Amino acid sequence: MDKQTKADLENKIKELEQTIKQCQQINDFALTEATKLRKINAELRESVDSESKRELEIAWKQLQNKDLMIKEQQTIIDSLNKKNEKLIKNNSKLERKIEEISQLKRQEGHNKGFAGRKTKINDEIVNRIINLRELGFSYRDIAKQTNISHMLVSKVLKNQVKD
Repeated sequence: MDKQTKADLENKIKELEQTIKQCQQINDFALTEATKLRKINAELRESVDSESKRELEIAWKQLQNKDLMIKEQQTIIDSLNKKNEKLIKNNSKLERKIEEISQLKRQEGHNKGFAGRKTKINDEIVNRIINLRELGFSYRDIAKQTNISHMLVSKVLKNQVKD
C-alpha cells in the first residue's frame, strides 16, 4: 500500500508539472499576444480616424482581458507550484516511512539473539494459517498457500513454534 501511495503521489506530481508547463505555455502565448496588441495599439494611435478609434478601443479591451487572463493563469501556476511542493514533501515523508518499515521488516526476520536461522513465519502468517485451517483447508493446502512446509503448518497449529 505504501508503494501504491508513493506511486500515486509521483503520478500526481507529474500531472501537476505537466499542468504547470501547459499554464506557462499559455501564459507565454498570452504575453506574446499582449505585446503584439500593444504595438498595434501604438501604431494605430498615430494615425486613426473615429472608426479606427472604436476598433482601437475594442482591441485595447481585448488586451486588458488578456492581461486579466495572464494574471489568473499566473495565480493558478503559483497555486499549482505550492501544491507540487507539498506533494514533494509528502513523498519524502512517505519514502522515509517506507524505509523505516523496511528496516523493521528486516529486523523482524531475525530471532531475538541474532543466532541461528531466521524464522520463516510471523504473526500475520500464523493468523493466516489458523484462519485457513478454520475454513477447512488441509495442512498441505495451507502450506502451498503460505509457502511453508506442511510440518511447520502442523507445528503452528499445535502451538509448538518457537519465537
